[in-house]
Amino acid sequence: MPRLHQFVARFPNIDLRVSGSPEFANFVSDHVDIDIRYGKPNWKDLQVVPLMKEEVMPLCSPRLLEGPDAIRTPSDLDRATLIELDSAIMGWNDWFEINGLDPPKSGQHLHFDRSVMSIQAGVDGLGIILDSTTLAARELADGRLVRPFADSMRSLEVTGHFLVYPKANAKIPIVAEFLAWVRELQT
Repeated sequence: MPRLHQFVARFPNIDLRVSGSPEFANFVSDHVDIDIRYGKPNWKDLQVVPLMKEEVMPLCSPRLLEGPDAIRTPSDLDRATLIELDSAIMGWNDWFEINGLDPPKSGQHLHFDRSVMSIQAGVDGLGIILDSTTLAARELADGRLVRPFADSMRSLEVTGHFLVYPKANAKIPIVAEFLAWVRELQT
């Protein structure tokens, strides 16, 4: 969304419709030209273009790094609320594993089905989120979220967002323009 204004400015006469439905678009009945999907790419008979490689790491409000109960080291996660994204390809257990850590045996967990909710929960100080630094770029840039272990722990690398469309749709002029615009963003 932060870059969509560039496309709209370049093509002001296009009737652009964006839907945030968790359901995959039906290219026939929904009259959809392109779908952006999250998941493992197993969509038969469709062109699949990876959109970005994301860095997924713990993020939190800077308030959680202050005071007597501050989160200072990964072992402090034992007493923290871990915010989980239910639809994520990789989660907290994956992060603990690549960093050679045991997951907390107890502790509170909050679950969300959308990154936007997970990110907002992190901003609000409800716990530590494990989310994409790309999706949380605005919150990281303005300091509402920070990376508590960026210097000492590994992050997960995930390619989970894909542009998906029937091959024939690439011949539609505006679809071709959109695909070219997406390629420009990736360079």
